[in-house]
Amino acid sequence: MTVGTGPTTGFNVGGQYDFNDHYHLLFSAGKNVENARTTNTFSYYLGVQYTGRL
Repeated sequence: MTVGTGPTTGFNVGGQYDFNDHYHLLFSAGKNVENARTTNTFSYYLGVQYTGRL
């Protein structure tokens, strides 16, 4: 949040792609719908997940 700006409301959609049983790609993207001009207008997330023993 930035001092002097109003509240924000937004939405994101995301998902997961499984390369195999252990490696997964996580993703999400979205935008603000309230006060978008004074705050962030777009946000995203990209991650890799490993689900196994090291």
